[in-house]
Amino acid sequence: GTAQSYTELQGRMDLDAPYAPFTLTARADRIDQTKDGNYHIYDYKTGTVPSAKKVIALYSPQLPLEAAILEAGGFAKAGGEVKLPAGPVTGLTYIAAKGGETAGVATSIDGVDISALAQKSLDDLKNLITAFDRQETPYQALRRHDFKGRYTYDDYAHLARIDEWGSDDEEEAS
Repeated sequence: GTAQSYTELQGRMDLDAPYAPFTLTARADRIDQTKDGNYHIYDYKTGTVPSAKKVIALYSPQLPLEAAILEAGGFAKAGGEVKLPAGPVTGLTYIAAKGGETAGVATSIDGVDISALAQKSLDDLKNLITAFDRQETPYQALRRHDFKGRYTYDDYAHLARIDEWGSDDEEEAS
């Protein structure tokens, strides 16, 4: 085989869920296929890049989930004209493209079996889907374990009144 690079790929994986099907979708910035058929997935970020530790702990599961989709043969070029064959993913890398004196910094996910990490991320997602597919499962107002401020990306966060009940002030206690 020959080494190839692909950019702007669309990924898709249909998952069974207890009450309705669930479709996981992703867009990969770049995927390289080596001569031996292994894949390396790259994601370019202009903002903060998650640490390798957070990715391995699956607090940032984007690339492991993309690896799961790729290993199942679920990636194709936009429009679907070029479908990547299923194959093992042996590398995951975030590239922080910020400009300046150091224009780009790569953060590779090393020291872990990528295929096992991909499978664990998929299993965790399936468990979440199963839990939240049950009508009696509540949705938490505070969704992130490491929340330290406001949700700047959520138009409806104010409805949870996190600023009020999340305060350390005890003045209203009576």
